[in-house]
Amino acid sequence: KYNPDWSSCFPVKKSRLSDEYLFCLVCSEDICIGNSGVNDLKKHLETSKHISRAAASKTQQTLMVFFRAAQQTFAKKVTNAEVLFCQAIAEHGLPIVFADHFTKPVKLMFPDPSIAKTKATAIIKALANHHSESVVMHAKMGPGTLMVDESNDVCSNKEVCIMIRYFHQILKVVKTDLLSMLTCNTANADNLFSAINSVFVAHHIPWENVISFSSDSASVMIGKNNSVLSWIKQQSNSVYSLPCVFHISHLAAKDAVKAIPKPVEDLLVDIFYYFTGSDYQQYQQWCDADELQLIKHGGTRWLSLCQAVAGYNNQWEPLKAYFGSSSQIEHPGRVQRINTYMQDEEMHLYFLFLEHGLDDLITYNMFFQAEDSRVVYLWEESVKLLKTLLNQFVKSDV
Repeated sequence: KYNPDWSSCFPVKKSRLSDEYLFCLVCSEDICIGNSGVNDLKKHLETSKHISRAAASKTQQTLMVFFRAAQQTFAKKVTNAEVLFCQAIAEHGLPIVFADHFTKPVKLMFPDPSIAKTKATAIIKALANHHSESVVMHAKMGPGTLMVDESNDVCSNKEVCIMIRYFHQILKVVKTDLLSMLTCNTANADNLFSAINSVFVAHHIPWENVISFSSDSASVMIGKNNSVLSWIKQQSNSVYSLPCVFHISHLAAKDAVKAIPKPVEDLLVDIFYYFTGSDYQQYQQWCDADELQLIKHGGTRWLSLCQAVAGYNNQWEPLKAYFGSSSQIEHPGRVQRINTYMQDEEMHLYFLFLEHGLDDLITYNMFFQAEDSRVVYLWEESVKLLKTLLNQFVKSDV
């Protein structure tokens, strides 16, 4: 345990992590003293790293030698402004070139600032390294949850996002931070695990610290035989895995839609691409209808189906009249197919059925996508959803 008297004898102070750590002022890092107390401190003072840094600090001049106090204050304000600006660029995913365009109005608003063309890139890289070091330190110190997700196949390069969920000992809160983002174009279980393991090896993170694994419910992630989870359990057999409830509910809804004898999803896709590839204003002028919300339904987008169905239900009659008009019905291919579907009253009934049936599922998904943890409500809400669906669509005497 840390002793405050040590600060008068050694270049150390109390660590912000816990009483089992102290902060070395020479090395600027936290040292664990949980094993043998002052002996751990003495061992650190005798390391070559501490000795070399202590020797360098004796001859190192401070910045006050080179700058006046007033100049240092102004430089600090400039640095703070630049860091905040670059942090906003990184946080909102803006392109780096935005910094070059932004400097033009800045020169008019603030005539004095000095900013280099590549300064934003350099600052963002420095912030990323600082953030990464903090995440790695917490991943090495204690238990946490490994969270992995892969990008879809739209991109030329398939990205693997590796995140860590842990308890921040200083802030006393549970945090989820990005550990690494890697490229893995062949996304099978072996390659995905190799990519994850390379990050753990590079940062010396022990697999014993991983107490749980979170991902979607794809077989490559949580399959019983050859999956990322099975590879992880070879490193630490006590890892607990909870499949993504959103992905499971999405798969259930997707299979339910497939059971419908009408091509609902095909009609959604056809209408969307027709209006994105033609004069949308023509439809509004012809029908004198409200603005049509063009929502693209994607097979991997869990919440898009209900929104797309509801949008087209609101304008079913204008859409039916538009595609059934003489000027449109003569078009071959997609337009004729859309008109055939729109004239089918059974298709309209299925659209109304889906809007009503998917609403409860959307409410269920949205409830668990809140920022605060709601895992304690998982069983209760899942049973509630099941009973609601059974009450609506299954006869009581079945």
